[in-house]
Amino acid sequence: MRVRRRAAWWLLPALAMGACQNWDLLRPSETSADGRSFTRLEDSEPRALTNAVALERIQEIQAAEGRARLELIDAFFGQFPRARMIGEVHRLAGEAHLALGDTAAAAEAFERALLLTRTDLLGLPLEIDLPLQVAMTQLAAGRTDEGLRWLARVSMVDAGERTQQALHWAHAQYGEGPFERWVDELTASARVAAPGFELPGLQKPTLALPADAGEATLINFWSPT
Repeated sequence: MRVRRRAAWWLLPALAMGACQNWDLLRPSETSADGRSFTRLEDSEPRALTNAVALERIQEIQAAEGRARLELIDAFFGQFPRARMIGEVHRLAGEAHLALGDTAAAAEAFERALLLTRTDLLGLPLEIDLPLQVAMTQLAAGRTDEGLRWLARVSMVDAGERTQQALHWAHAQYGEGPFERWVDELTASARVAAPGFELPGLQKPTLALPADAGEATLINFWSPT
């Protein structure tokens, strides 16, 4: 019994010394009435995802490369799940996957970035670089049909030098026949027909889309408030 009691007396000072080593990680609890309760600093709530925090993290991610960049992105998403709604982070992830040679993962990341980017009426962003990047990475990943479909959509809204270079390269790799005819067939295959429907009109009682086939039609939905 004496041995056990003596061991207990030696144990208490040791525990106290161990606790004192972590006092710099503690702070008084704000909910404590007597001020004697403490909260570990690492258990406190994380910072809110503000614009300043997002910009700081994005700059840190931009400075990293390859797997180090992907690890920073995973940590960013882990701490702030809402960060997954930032398109630029997915674009940076796509660049990292591309640098590592994983074209399939790069294409998926670029598509996620595209979905979170402000787009025009065709669903393409106002800057054409990202959808063109999606097209080329899909082709590099061996997804030929998907890559050519994206390339066709880009060519419908942009006739710039980069788009033309991509088209000529794709024609050399996958095309048949004259270049101009191949491009026409490619864009025709990517067009989607509008579904037939009828709506009440202003200048005529009913607007039937099939009756106006081949004509430009603007539909403006509004409601009086």
